[in-house]
Amino acid sequence: TSSYRKEGLFRQLSLTPLTRAEWLTSRILWYILLTFFSAAIVLGIGLSLFGAHVTVSLGILPFLVLGPFFFVALGMVAGSAARTPETAAVIGNIITFPMMFLTGTFFPVSEFPPALQLVARVLPLYYVIDGMNQVMLFGDLRAAGIDLAVILVASIVVFVLAIVL
Repeated sequence: TSSYRKEGLFRQLSLTPLTRAEWLTSRILWYILLTFFSAAIVLGIGLSLFGAHVTVSLGILPFLVLGPFFFVALGMVAGSAARTPETAAVIGNIITFPMMFLTGTFFPVSEFPPALQLVARVLPLYYVIDGMNQVMLFGDLRAAGIDLAVILVASIVVFVLAIVL
């Protein structure tokens, strides 16, 4: 967002009938499409080369939509808060790196000390990862319902913030 501001894109967009919400939605849809392609490639490699055993289910679709929805909107909020693209990158790193390490992306949350487990449960990425695990590893979309609800609410809140800022 800060690079768009720096390049004058928002000024140019203000001259079109496109609203900020429509522009943000188009960016989100683009990243959702990229996520689908990436997921297909990773899944194809995992299944064909490494013999991974996962349940391929349509239940994964909400997470492949809401995950990027949330994080693109969060990136737009961070970019809006920054004056320069460099500052936006720092803000993004401050947000994403702790989230990656504290939510089960690399290590199981169940192995964390209780205090860090509580921190993990506050972060939206935890619910994306847990929901995807419930669906792909256990084939249980109902168990992922809370995860889906949390990420849906978080996505809506961050999307509204991105539009307002």
